[in-house]
Amino acid sequence: MDDNFAALDQVKSTAIDLGMKFGPKLLVAIVIMTVGFLVARWVAGVVVHMLRRFEFEAPVRQLLVSITRALVLILFGIMALQNLGVELVPLIAGLGVAGAGVALAMQGVLGNMVAGLTIILTRPFRVGEYISIAKEEGQVEDISLFHTSLTHPDLSRVVIPNRRIVGEVLHNYGQIRQVEVIVRVAYDADLNRVLVTIHEMLQANAQALTLYRQALQLTTSNADRGPVLVEAADAAAWAGDVEESLRLAREAVIAFEELHDPEGALRAHTAIGVAFNSYYRADEAVADLEPVFQTIDAFDTAPRVRLGLEMARAYMLNAQPELAIDVAERALPQAERYAPAAAVIDGIISKATALSNLGRLLEAQATLLGAIALADQLDLPRQATRGLNNLATVQTALDPQASLRTSESLLERTARFGDGGWVARTRADFAEQLIAMGRYDEALAMYDALDTDRLAPAQKNWIAASRSWIEGVRALPPGIGQRLRDQLAAYPVSDPQVRMYFEWFTLSSYILDRDWERVAREGANNPLPWSLEGALLASIRLRDAELGAAALTAIERDLPASGRLGRALRHLGEGAIQVLRENHDEGMATMGAGMELMTKVGLPVEVADWQTAFAGLVGLDHPAALAPATAAQEWLRSVGAHGLEQIWADGLPADNAAARRVG
Repeated sequence: MDDNFAALDQVKSTAIDLGMKFGPKLLVAIVIMTVGFLVARWVAGVVVHMLRRFEFEAPVRQLLVSITRALVLILFGIMALQNLGVELVPLIAGLGVAGAGVALAMQGVLGNMVAGLTIILTRPFRVGEYISIAKEEGQVEDISLFHTSLTHPDLSRVVIPNRRIVGEVLHNYGQIRQVEVIVRVAYDADLNRVLVTIHEMLQANAQALTLYRQALQLTTSNADRGPVLVEAADAAAWAGDVEESLRLAREAVIAFEELHDPEGALRAHTAIGVAFNSYYRADEAVADLEPVFQTIDAFDTAPRVRLGLEMARAYMLNAQPELAIDVAERALPQAERYAPAAAVIDGIISKATALSNLGRLLEAQATLLGAIALADQLDLPRQATRGLNNLATVQTALDPQASLRTSESLLERTARFGDGGWVARTRADFAEQLIAMGRYDEALAMYDALDTDRLAPAQKNWIAASRSWIEGVRALPPGIGQRLRDQLAAYPVSDPQVRMYFEWFTLSSYILDRDWERVAREGANNPLPWSLEGALLASIRLRDAELGAAALTAIERDLPASGRLGRALRHLGEGAIQVLRENHDEGMATMGAGMELMTKVGLPVEVADWQTAFAGLVGLDHPAALAPATAAQEWLRSVGAHGLEQIWADGLPADNAAARRVG
């Protein structure tokens, strides 16, 4: 028993001696390691900040930070061992011998690590770049100390040991690869047509602008940047980003001017004109293009011809049709020699539309139909859709039903282009046709589906006002006319042609207020067919022969008699004036002929408008008035146009069922 107690006393004494000898050193060692962890964290933060300044990728930064943290901890670990009295020389010698054996056993792993450090420090490639190495290729996904990971084009993952990379021939494609695509064409194919078609397809692609922006990041000289800037500006205009298009085109102007390249500068100015002309800013297009255009003494190069054709388009959109026709007729004879077919057809379309602005509607329609057929023959969808858009506008003054059919064809074609800005504008325009047909829910759904970021501010305001118009014709809430006018006035419009449409829509808002006198007096001053028709209808509702005669004079001035709409309005106007002047029989016969023609060419809301105006003029007790008035009332109720029913109440039967029985 005494021996056991003696042993315990010996253990206790030894523990106390060791505690007294090594305890303070152990505590100091723990403090050293704690400080080491804190210092490692601080040093790691400093290294991260430095590496970010040198633009190292995130995986590389993480690796270098880990190595730095480990080195700091090893240093403080050595200090802690020294404080404990551990002899480091024999330990290091032992580790050296063991390390040699481990190195022989793990020479592949260590080779990868050294190669990884070489890649990290020399940076022959970065994360996100596309490389080809060791019979493999792909996008660099991760760079670690031992291996590099690539994402293969088939979305599989390729892991390459770093020692297989260092010392090999490496092909770094960068972040953009130039892909060689072989397009086979027939020997007798028109190469200009082929090139234009490819260009159109690329420009219509939603990713075209992104690709051009990436290409600009790789170019440094103005000689390389100038052409890319022009193409990028065209792509931005097509995508609906007009401000970006203008910025790129203006940058291209500066680049070409610094190169003393006047032809290149003409290309850049043409791109500016395209951006302005495409987004209801024709007055700004004229202001930019006209000084440059005046320096051209002959259309003997492609850039000169193309700027001339865009100048013609700007004049046409800026309500200067005579100048537009003059410029187009000077540039078009040389266009086929120096410009691609797409530019030639664009010039023909501009000239035809200018002809329509001068009232030469049949000539314009024939020219546009020819341009569309040529564009289809040459497989130029962009020009074909532009021609259809302008043709639909021309046909509103000739045959609204034909205009509707053209618009439907246009909408179907633009659906192939995806979501370009021009496509959004076409859909917005077609929604206006749906409103005239009483298809209000479809029009609202089309507005809701639009990418409004691709629309010009003027068109956004127009859509807001169109929504108010639908609300007005459906329910006629108080103050709806003033709200519509406020929406149209929210964005001042400088483009003359667009301003003409805004003035007509503003005037139409007074229909919701039943201010027929204002509509009659001011509508005759606007050459748009709807404005002239509205003025004539308002004068009939006022039963004012003098205002009717003024509206009829404006119709004879601005609408060709050869068009079916023009003929219908002439018959209706002449007959109404005869009735107002007490020549009932002859007037009724003339109006009857006009009503028959209107039912064939007019859109549903136009037909209902005339049916109610006719009934209100001659009286619902007249046998010829009751049937059309009843038909109008049934249509208004079928489409939910209760607001219009209130506005046209004097030309509608009070009891629809009784009216049908009488009929």
